[in-house]
Amino acid sequence: MGTRPNILFLLSDEHSFRFMGHTPVEAGGEADVETPTIDKLASQGTVFTDAYCQMPLCTPSRISFLCGKEVRKSGAWCNESELRPTLDTIPGTLAKGGYSTCLVGKMHLGGNLQYCGFQYRPYGDLSGKCGHQWEPLGGEHGGMRGRTSVCVGVTEIPQSQLQEEIVATESLSWLREQRHRNPDQPWFLCASFSRPHFPLTAPQRWIDRYSPDKISRPKVGKSGDAWNHPMSEGMREGFKADEIGDEEMMRARAAYFACVSYLDEILGDMIARLDAAGFLDNTIIVYSSDHGELAGEHGVWWKNGWYEGCTRVPFIVSTPEQRRGERPAKRLETPVALLDLFPTMCGFGDVECPSGLDG
Repeated sequence: MGTRPNILFLLSDEHSFRFMGHTPVEAGGEADVETPTIDKLASQGTVFTDAYCQMPLCTPSRISFLCGKEVRKSGAWCNESELRPTLDTIPGTLAKGGYSTCLVGKMHLGGNLQYCGFQYRPYGDLSGKCGHQWEPLGGEHGGMRGRTSVCVGVTEIPQSQLQEEIVATESLSWLREQRHRNPDQPWFLCASFSRPHFPLTAPQRWIDRYSPDKISRPKVGKSGDAWNHPMSEGMREGFKADEIGDEEMMRARAAYFACVSYLDEILGDMIARLDAAGFLDNTIIVYSSDHGELAGEHGVWWKNGWYEGCTRVPFIVSTPEQRRGERPAKRLETPVALLDLFPTMCGFGDVECPSGLDG
């Protein structure tokens, strides 16, 4: 194995900073959620407690951090935005610097530039534009239907066919093939998961784990200084949030907890398999999400607003030295942003960073 570290970027979709077991309640965390895998990474890494996305919406956030540029400089305004071919990207720059780069899973980009600088993409978005695995649920498991097509409850898809499972499996498969092709070449792998983004479905064991009448309620109700601001009113109207009653809200909130824990379980299985195969000995692990989730805060769901719940995200960096106990774990309150990923990853790999980045 070469001396330059590999980089494993674990990217989730719509994971609020609140929903991690290691985030203290006094720091805004939710006490009920179980995330042992992410918590272990935090205990063996550096946690940036105040990390923010550039725009709390899938495509703009992803374009922005891929390019290391603010929204206004990267053209990332909405989910129909396209990645400009003239912009440098993290994977493209690392590839020029000698890394083998691969994206497995969702990236939610418009246009035909779907590789966004990655050399390999064995499993991508499930459609030409997005990567969510919809499943219409009815009866007792239904909920929030008609509100951006969300469904809530136990998944009806066999677990082996859920895209999170496939992303984890295909990531391991690509690493094995990469080691076979060129064992001395460093690699950058982005394993990109859809959950805990809606639809809010998960295996039975996790739906049963969180009872709607026992979990915590949103920290802020249908109120706030900006309640009557046009942006706030637009969020509630666009997502039909005012139609969601309290019982339905708590059932969906419990399902969001379940989706977070299910993703954590997937990450735990994936990391264990990678570690057993020797892929993590010289690998920096980064965990983050493209934006957060309000989960009922301010009477709103999903994202696309300025509230803390949808703009603040997990940001954990775990180095081999920290996991071996040679360097201490840390918690840093220095504000950081997802666009800081670009120059940081270049620094990890000793790759020349392009000029003009905002990170």
